[in-house]
This record gives sequence, structure tokens and C-alpha cells, in this order.
Amino acid sequence: MISLANEEEVKKKPNKLKVIIIVLIAIIIIGGVAMGLMLSGISVSDLLANFQSEEVHAVELENFVVNLNGGTRSGSYLRTTMDIVVNESDHIELVEMKKSQIRDVIIKQLMSYSPDQIQGMESIESIQNQLIDQLNRIFEKPVIKEIFFTDFLIQ
Repeated sequence: MISLANEEEVKKKPNKLKVIIIVLIAIIIIGGVAMGLMLSGISVSDLLANFQSEEVHAVELENFVVNLNGGTRSGSYLRTTMDIVVNESDHIELVEMKKSQIRDVIIKQLMSYSPDQIQGMESIESIQNQLIDQLNRIFEKPVIKEIFFTDFLIQ
């Protein structure tokens, strides 16, 4: 009986030692991170500001259905829907006022592509960038920040 009690005590001691070591390591890691933040001049509020979501101001455009340029598949068309993200909330009104011009520019640009030219992510990103440049010319200042295709079907 006595030897059995001693074995249980021996088994309990390493467990307490492990817990103490883990706690000390955690304190050292937390202290190191805190020291690194203090030395770098970054405050906790700066870190939290980076994680807060940026307010997005967007205008949804109705469906576009355009004939695509002949290419290898004549008779093809593109059906798409997009959202325009503007730089400031005041710009939403500008976009709404010039929606007809915006749609005209988008339709003409999309009609200039063949089905082969708008396949793949790189092509879509290129189209988005070209549209942003062309649409900002309407406003004569950078109003459009991003364009998101929310629907994109080639047939």
C-alpha cells in the first residue's frame, strides 16, 4: 500500500511541473509580443483599427446583356451584373446621376470583346481595370474605386 501511494505522488509531481512550465512559456510569449509592440511604436488601437471593416459605398447596376464580337463563336453574348464601388459616400449621387452614361460606356466596352478574350480571371481583372479607367473619365476625377462582377455568363 505504501509503495502504491508513493507512485501516485511521483506521477502527480511531473504534471504540476508541466503546468508551471507551460504557464511560464505563455507569460514569456505574451511579454515578448507586448515588448515588441512597445518598441515598434504600434499601439493596440492601431492594430484594432486595421481589423475594423472599411465602409463600402456601392451602386448596383442592372443586368447587362450584350452581343460579343464575332471571334471563333459568332452569335455569342454576355450576360452580366456588376456593382460599382465608389471612393466616398458623396459619389453615390454622382454615379446615380450619370447611370445612363455609365451603362453606355460599359456596354460599348463589353461588346468589343470576343468570347475568347473574356475567359479567365486575368481577363476579367483586366476588363475591370479598363472599365474603372473609362468610367472615371466621365467624372474627370477618381470616383470609381472598384467594379465587382456579381454575375457573368457567356453563351
